[in-house]
Amino acid sequence: MSTLKQLILLRISSGGNISILCCYQCAGLLIKTSTQSINLESGKGGKNMEDRLGRKITYLRVSVTERCNLRCLYCRPESDSGAGDGDCGNSNGGLGAAALDNESFLRIIAAAAALGIKKIRLTGGEPLVYPDLAALVAGIRAIAGIEEITLTTNGLLLAEQAGQLKAAGLDRVNISMDSLEVTRFAELTRGGDLKKVLQGMAAAMAAGLSLIKLNVVLVKGVNDCEISDFATLTMGLPIQVRFLELMPFGIGAEMGRSAVVSADEVIARLPDLIPVEINKAQNAGPARVFRLPGARGTIGFISPVSSCFCPSCNRLRLTSNGLLQPCLFSAEGIDIGTAARSGVSSEELSAIIRRAVLAKPEDWRKVAREIPDRCGRCALGRPERQMSQVGG
Repeated sequence: MSTLKQLILLRISSGGNISILCCYQCAGLLIKTSTQSINLESGKGGKNMEDRLGRKITYLRVSVTERCNLRCLYCRPESDSGAGDGDCGNSNGGLGAAALDNESFLRIIAAAAALGIKKIRLTGGEPLVYPDLAALVAGIRAIAGIEEITLTTNGLLLAEQAGQLKAAGLDRVNISMDSLEVTRFAELTRGGDLKKVLQGMAAAMAAGLSLIKLNVVLVKGVNDCEISDFATLTMGLPIQVRFLELMPFGIGAEMGRSAVVSADEVIARLPDLIPVEINKAQNAGPARVFRLPGARGTIGFISPVSSCFCPSCNRLRLTSNGLLQPCLFSAEGIDIGTAARSGVSSEELSAIIRRAVLAKPEDWRKVAREIPDRCGRCALGRPERQMSQVGG
């Protein structure tokens, strides 16, 4: 029986038009199924997109899949198979929609770029389990106005894909690594192989996917004993280790505030830290950035719980099933996937994106809901949806 393989072909004209041809290859034959045209020049010189509070929205996080090859303690319930994309609970926000394909992703991203989106981050689930990821990266790279394409990954499959993704146009990667001890890493991830992740980091460095950032979610009493070890990594490696506060989202919400290690607690344990001016910190994002004396790398802190950065939020999220999330904690997303699949005009897609931008709340704490944690204390969070369903 012949294998059927989906292909996305890009044809770019001198006038700035891109034709996205969706084809299937079977037994050596190409079968064309659809063509969409997008003007690449439309994103050049366009006005920045602002929400109702005047925040410029320039960053789109795209969850390409809910599937994951790990089940981290704070991300997925132990009973979750990691199948994703319609297979785990209310994963599609009640739409009953299948995951988007590359053609739909590219149409949405092109419309977003025309409105002022400049940075794309590909997330999951685990994005490296998504088929044809390199083709998607190449398609995004061809869209005018997109200045940076990044990826957040657990790193297990990175060693074998880093070179291909760099060649396709990926700029850099963030790698989730919550422990430097083999046994603890396996426990936190429910089966992850730390050696493979370290090999993936080395491959990313060799491929030129830098600045590499290591994302470390700290859980009190579990891995906060490794703060000093992670900080020491920056002495010899030109990377950024980022300590992230546990978000009250999904399983993380159930763990409660008592499990959160605040950024100030970590800073107190590293008394030699020197602040790095934000304009000198490459790709700092919402992180507060520091450096140890003589270090090649830096240390960043993402503190959404203890020090909310909502006033400077510049992002939207697109789920793998086609929902635009104005905020990580928004109760409902705005469906753009149905429109993208049906072949509506770029103008209609743009109108949906603008609606999502105008729906951005002032502060995540105003859209989260009050929930009891495991200790019976009330805290704000969003426990009914897992992080893997929104893309973090």
